[in-house]
Amino acid sequence: MVDATVAVDALNLLYGDKPEGTYLTLWRRDEKRTYWVDEIEEAREIISTVATRTDLYMGVGLAKQIKYSPRFAADARRNGQDPEASRKTDQRPGAQDVTGIVGLWLDMDIAGDAHAKENLPPDTEAALSLLSEIPLEPTIVLHSGHGLQAWWALNEPWMFESETEADEARNLTFRWNATWRSVAHRHGWTVDSVFDLSRIMRLPGSENHKNPQAVLPVQVLSQSEARYEPDDFEAYLVDLSQAPLAALNLPSGDFALDCNAQPPLAKLEALKMLEPGFKAAVEYSKVGRTDMSPSSYDMTLANYAAKAGWSEQEIVDLLIWVRRCHHVDLKLRHDYYSRTLAKAKASVRIESSEDYLEDLDAAKVESCGEATPPTAELKAHMGTLMGFEIRRMVKILTDPPDYAVETNLGNIHLGKVENLMSWEFFRRRVADTTKHLIPRMENKQWDRIVAGLLMVSEDESVGEEATTSGWMRVTMRDYLDEIHVTRDRDEGMETRTAWREGPDAYIYLMDLRDWLSKRRRETLSPKELSLRLKSMGAEAKKLYYISKDDKRTSVNVYLVKGV
Repeated sequence: MVDATVAVDALNLLYGDKPEGTYLTLWRRDEKRTYWVDEIEEAREIISTVATRTDLYMGVGLAKQIKYSPRFAADARRNGQDPEASRKTDQRPGAQDVTGIVGLWLDMDIAGDAHAKENLPPDTEAALSLLSEIPLEPTIVLHSGHGLQAWWALNEPWMFESETEADEARNLTFRWNATWRSVAHRHGWTVDSVFDLSRIMRLPGSENHKNPQAVLPVQVLSQSEARYEPDDFEAYLVDLSQAPLAALNLPSGDFALDCNAQPPLAKLEALKMLEPGFKAAVEYSKVGRTDMSPSSYDMTLANYAAKAGWSEQEIVDLLIWVRRCHHVDLKLRHDYYSRTLAKAKASVRIESSEDYLEDLDAAKVESCGEATPPTAELKAHMGTLMGFEIRRMVKILTDPPDYAVETNLGNIHLGKVENLMSWEFFRRRVADTTKHLIPRMENKQWDRIVAGLLMVSEDESVGEEATTSGWMRVTMRDYLDEIHVTRDRDEGMETRTAWREGPDAYIYLMDLRDWLSKRRRETLSPKELSLRLKSMGAEAKKLYYISKDDKRTSVNVYLVKGV
């Protein structure tokens, strides 16, 4: 149910101190129209009449001038109206039109049918727990229907007096979002890339119509009097040079879409001369032996331009210009060009990481193996190529040594060094443990990654756990201490529950395997776990009993003595 009072109260909380002569904007999805609101109370009628039929959003930034397209202006004048006087136009303010912000924001999806992504917080409780990991209380937290949105309001609106101030604000919102992406990345999750100044967020008190059959309210979960200065966030911002590259694979979003866009012609001609593939893509010729769609040409062009160091705006202008030259749909949608830029930047990062490892390989040859790069830098580049954050590479000092890699997606036990050297084994083990499939690689590229992993590995002696049997015995004690263990043999067999008889225990292999996966994030095959149990002297037993319905039944258990 739409609640205009909740909406107006939230707008007053965030925008109540906006300077006279500035506009906040509301945007309705169905008509793709923007309402330019001067006085907040004006929003009440808009909310009451519009929000029951469609999604209604509010812009994060303030603007000083109403924006509209030439076509809109022509239609207005044809109808005898002044387009400047209109408060409902066909254009939202772009990043370059925003002249101030009232706070910082965060948009976090929650796993569910509404989202295709799997790397999301599983529920509202987990998402709220994530919000608490930075000790700055949000001014307002909303449940958007399928996620959370949070705001940290400033003591007063930050109105930009110069382009330098606008750049400072863009940098702050980018780093704030990167910080939250880095925090979420530690859990194997992600949050939305919503840091550009033209961003829109759901309006409190409105409704989420993403699923027309299950319309959900946009509710206020919490509200406080917390207010901040821009400098208050600095102590918590991630150091971009140290953040996981996978967490920062973002376009800035600070670009405009112009149907009459022109690329930088000098750069265009230079790149055409240097790169035949780029020239072919500009001309919509075959690239290699492949016929391509306009979207494929866009991707090829964006990859070349990003590698050449073009700005986001220059790349977007190039793609629109090439599409216009070939008389195809310009696709003037921010989400389309954001995705294309993100993929191009990811491609550049991957190529940069490949070059880094290749250069390191060459340096080791030249220095007779003495090249020792910074560990964090090497781990970041290897993580980029494999698609996860490498936190530690551990060499367990058994005889022979075992290896394990600790990642943001979980801990992966690799076993002996020959397993590490096998790309197929490593790929299967990562997929089994984390459900993440690392990209295919050539042998030479994998050899460089293995060399890097060995280079950053940390020796670890773990006492009793230094042997397979010792590890299994410590694990077994932890397992039996944590689960419910009965003293009744019949109950244990009937309910498939571990039971004790004196100093010995009877356990079920699959229950132990599930516990290891959930509690230790270690995935072992039944065969491998069985071998580990036998290494500590456990015996496989098949026991018979009479069930409650008087049938002779058997169970397969392991007898573990002296635990």
